[in-house]
Amino acid sequence: MNPFEMFKNIGKIQTQLKEMQDKIDRLTATGSACGDSVSITLNGKFEMTDIKINPDSLNPEDLDLLPALIKAAHADAVEKVRKMLQEQAQTLTEGTGLSGFPGFGN
Repeated sequence: MNPFEMFKNIGKIQTQLKEMQDKIDRLTATGSACGDSVSITLNGKFEMTDIKINPDSLNPEDLDLLPALIKAAHADAVEKVRKMLQEQAQTLTEGTGLSGFPGFGN
């Protein structure tokens, strides 16, 4: 698409960006480790909104593993949020002509 054509659609693009931001604000993803022994929920801004540790699934003698489980659950949640954000960006750029520009859906 001609870059000048894109500017004709700037209002539409701004509306879509606002809609995307609203979706990001509502987005959540939960990552887990060791069969849900530890689960962490992040929002679309990668802020932790919840953490759950199932005490029944952890042996008190293995508590030194807890930091590694928390890190693994967090990494799982981060990957899920990144994937969701990438899908949102692709949806936004379809039909706008932005997909040919670096950082916009490619």
